[in-house]
Amino acid sequence: MKRLRCLIIGSSMTMPSFDMAYENTWTYKLIRRYPNIDFIDKNKRSSSVRRLITEGALEKGYDLLEYYKPDFVITQIGITDCSPRLLKRESIITKLINQLPFSKFIYDIVRKTKGRTISCCDIDKETFYDCLSQYAERARKSDTHVFCIRIAHNGPSVIKKSPHMNEAIDLYNKEFDRLAANFSNVSVFDPFPKDADMRQLRIKDDIHPNVKGSDIIFQSIVNAIEPYIQEKLNTDEA
Repeated sequence: MKRLRCLIIGSSMTMPSFDMAYENTWTYKLIRRYPNIDFIDKNKRSSSVRRLITEGALEKGYDLLEYYKPDFVITQIGITDCSPRLLKRESIITKLINQLPFSKFIYDIVRKTKGRTISCCDIDKETFYDCLSQYAERARKSDTHVFCIRIAHNGPSVIKKSPHMNEAIDLYNKEFDRLAANFSNVSVFDPFPKDADMRQLRIKDDIHPNVKGSDIIFQSIVNAIEPYIQEKLNTDEA
């Protein structure tokens, strides 16, 4: 029987921290749940969807697909890309400001006059979708299924600093939905029920999942991938 292989591509949302032991992450739980599947952990803090088309030594993006030839991929990325910023982080102006000794003063002025805006997200919606669609097309050619976890809303303490955060999340989640509509090898799902009390499911930063939140994400992943796994195993046995 063929041993299935899965790539996990996530951000800090999938990783351990002082408030989240590795044993409580859904990555760890998934590996324990499916001992007969080879899981390859490609999680990385502050992950952008750009990783999907750039990460690789010779062939760009191949470190997250072609070099490993996975049967399926699970992603939990996007929060870094859609977070409203005071200024675009990659712009020349921002880089110049960051080199100034009084950069904090400038940021304070921007924070008070303009605030964090969706127009200053690291990646605009079209570029976000373009990165995802390029990856999905490569995955289709490789007969790889991609399971994408939608971005979860942030809590009140985040919204106080960034009022447009959840609005941005909704906009970028629509790009995941567009991806699933255009690619039959892509599945998109919400990690949390609509009636979930998110105050009980995040650590104190109001962004990352706590133990209960991680467990819910884990179960949602199992529910999403289990039919695919069984179908794949049955097909290989036939």
